[in-house]
Amino acid sequence: MARPIKIGLEYFPMDVDIFEDEKVIPVSSEFGAKGECIIIRVLCAIYRNGYFAECSDAFKFKIAKQANLPNSLVSEVIVGLVKWGFFDKSVFDSFNMLTSTGIQKRWKEATRKRVSKNDLDYWILELPEQKQGFPAEETPLNPTESTQKKRKESKVKESNDKEEIPPSKNPIFEKVKSNFFIPIEECKKLLLSDELHCYRLTKNLSITNENLLYWIDQYFIEQENKGKIENSILEVKSHFGSWLPLKLKCKSQTTEKQVYD
Repeated sequence: MARPIKIGLEYFPMDVDIFEDEKVIPVSSEFGAKGECIIIRVLCAIYRNGYFAECSDAFKFKIAKQANLPNSLVSEVIVGLVKWGFFDKSVFDSFNMLTSTGIQKRWKEATRKRVSKNDLDYWILELPEQKQGFPAEETPLNPTESTQKKRKESKVKESNDKEEIPPSKNPIFEKVKSNFFIPIEECKKLLLSDELHCYRLTKNLSITNENLLYWIDQYFIEQENKGKIENSILEVKSHFGSWLPLKLKCKSQTTEKQVYD
């Protein structure tokens, strides 16, 4: 079996002038050293996962615990960072995800040799353009041929620009679909098929794949018992991400109590 491709980073580059950034200064001025500590913790969490992180309640509680600061302060700092453009506001408002073009550029550079950049979730960078120049085995065109080729390419480009992208092929439409309500059984299938999301859950919560599958079954049984027949996959991922840490915590406390009894 091939080794799973590692999405997260073990370390990441950070500008020495990060706290002089105009997107950081307002937050740093309002919250001081505590706010700066939260910024670093959040960045570490994002790069550990890859290039984005879901801003769930569980995520904020984890940051608060690591920084030994109130959860409310973590929420305020994150809201401030979004407000001043440190994180992409459109992605945060639409999907409750923390990312930015800067984060994605650094992640892209760090993983360029091991991770395919096709079909990435919440990706806000343009896809890399084809490199200029000629392959070693290809001979350059002469000036006349080059001019004719450019004219043809220009006409083709103008024609393509006029064509509308079908909604089903539009990447923005694909992201919006995650907000559509679908049968709860379909939500479960989509959650189970999202290998990257499941991988992050097992790593963040230190559980095995078998345990994750068990809790996914328990979650959807609970939803069905509550009469939930439809939901969006985005809402399911967000709610399950908050629900699972609480269940694991309750189970751990119950186990400890039984041991002491």
